[in-house]
Order: sequence, then structure tokens, then C-alpha cells
Amino acid sequence: MCCHQKKDLMKTHSKNILLYDLEVSRAVVEGYGNKWNFKVIKVIRPQLLMSFSWKWLGERHVHFHHMHGYSNYKDFVQSLSDTLAEAPIRVAHNGINFDDKMANTFFMAENVEIPPPHKSIDTCRIARQKLKLPSSNSLNDVAEFLGLGAKEKITYADIEDDFMSDTPSWKSIKQMEKYNNKDVRLLEDVYLKLRPLITNHPNIAVMGNAEGCTACGSTDFIYKGYAYTATTVYRRVQCRACGKWGRERTQDRDIQNKPYIVN
Repeated sequence: MCCHQKKDLMKTHSKNILLYDLEVSRAVVEGYGNKWNFKVIKVIRPQLLMSFSWKWLGERHVHFHHMHGYSNYKDFVQSLSDTLAEAPIRVAHNGINFDDKMANTFFMAENVEIPPPHKSIDTCRIARQKLKLPSSNSLNDVAEFLGLGAKEKITYADIEDDFMSDTPSWKSIKQMEKYNNKDVRLLEDVYLKLRPLITNHPNIAVMGNAEGCTACGSTDFIYKGYAYTATTVYRRVQCRACGKWGRERTQDRDIQNKPYIVN
């Protein structure tokens, strides 16, 4: 299998896996003290959802939604709920501690229906658990370490004041779109690079080909030795498409047995 064919298999379009990223505003508060020791007395404006970008795994187009593109803020938050409700598996960087929690906060605040339960893949947690990086586990640092590029140089913090005004400029909206979309494209590349390291990856095979790889669904395997337990032995296999290791479902060494990667 040549390199470009393997890359295409890794990015096979899947409406089971959604990659997304939220951009959230600062809170505006009143209080006493300084930046090292500050006591909040009154919240003038809580953190708000400014925009979000998302794409299905392998999809070419990145979808961008922003608060100024809707007639009211609640409809905007509803669009996020509707988007997340379609995905049984969601990928985000620091998604478990930030994106998922912030999304739930917006849903509750706007009385929007909570999306159904899902499986989360947090690339920040994977990097923290499986790698020992020389810098941080931020999306930018992980991507640069893996040779995948970097985030946009201009951050949403640079344009937030204009973007959050009643009449934002077209330029700030386009800059936000560029920044948000780049994060999602970078997230997809980081996820694909880290995928062989994910030991508890949600089982993709049960959503399609039951004899395929649990991480990507491919049936292109190579046999490499054996995996042993305390009582039996299995043929060990590796997925050619995504690189994930596993073993056959059955303990029989018969070559006629079809491969099935399990965690």
C-alpha cells in the first residue's frame, strides 16, 4: 500500500466521528483587588459562545457558525446542540474539561435541550497520558511536536473586543472563522496521528463492518506474532490504515479466522 492510499484510508469520511472546537468570550465582572488577588462582586456579562467550527472525520469542508449569523443568541446555542446531537463520537482538544462543560453551561443557561450521551475522545488527555512532551499539551504544542503545523498567529483574543461589539467588522468575523477552522483541521491531524496510541478508542467496527478495525473500520490487517494472556494465545494484528494494534477475537490460531481488533 502506497503512502497516499494509506493517508486516504486514515481520513475516510465518517459521520460517526465529529471534530469540533468552541471559541468562548471573556467574562466581564466587577470586583476588588488586582490580577493576582481579585474578588468578584458582580458579573456584568458571563462567558458567551462566540463561535464554533466542526467537521466530520475525513470531510473536506469545515463548518463555521458564529453568534452574529443568527437572529438571536438562543438560536445560535441551539445550533450547537443540534450539531453535537448528530455525533455518537466527538473529538476535541481538552474537550472533557473545557468544550463539553462549556457547551453544557450554554445549553442550561439558554434552556436548550442537552444532546444525547456520546463517547468523547480528548486529544489533550491522550497526549498527557501517552507522551512526554518538552513543552505543554496544548493543541499548538502537540501539533508542532508531531510536525503537523501550528495554530493561526492571530488569536481570537486579539479580535474579541470588536467581535463582541454590536456591530463587529467583517474583518474580525473572517479572522475568527480562519482561526476557529484552523483549530479543527489541526485537531483532525493530531487525532489521526495519536489514534494508534488510544487503548480505549470507541469501537467503530460495531457501527459498520463488524470484522474491521475498532479505531477506523478498515479490514486491511497484517499479522505480527501473538498476544498472550494467562490462559490462551491470540494472533496479534496491526491495522495497515491507522496503525492500531490488536488481536483476533478468537483464541484459535487457525489462519481461516477473520481478524477482529479489540482494545
